[in-house]
Amino acid sequence: MLRKNGHEVAFAAFHGLQGIPITGPDGVVTYPGSSEDAYSQDILPLHYQHFRADLLITLMDAWILDPARLAGMNVAHWMPVDCSPLGSMDRRILDAGPGRPVAMSQFGEAMLRDAGYDALYAPHALDLSVWKPWRTGRPPGRRWAWTAGS
Repeated sequence: MLRKNGHEVAFAAFHGLQGIPITGPDGVVTYPGSSEDAYSQDILPLHYQHFRADLLITLMDAWILDPARLAGMNVAHWMPVDCSPLGSMDRRILDAGPGRPVAMSQFGEAMLRDAGYDALYAPHALDLSVWKPWRTGRPPGRRWAWTAGS
């Protein structure tokens, strides 16, 4: 959607790609991860600078991040929130470093706002008009009762 609206986009992989950046057939660059930091935070500022990024959108738990490594970057934390109230580790990161929280659920947005953050909301979901988790006429798997010998 960002590309459809005229934005240039690059990805930073923190797992599965080492060495040099790769460019896909669509022209999107994926920057490699780091062997020094499990989430590639040590090399992320260099990727941000190389790409001349205007915004870094993290897509992970905020509590994993080190605010000092995000210094000098414009950051939006697109983050899950899975507890009520907002977890103290998420609060620590949001209070200590740059970044605006972006909730991926309405629950997350409510928890962030209840904690005093000016959170944005961008759903993180599947388009069920495209992806069908079950066949027509067959109930979703979690409703099935399996028995021995079935």
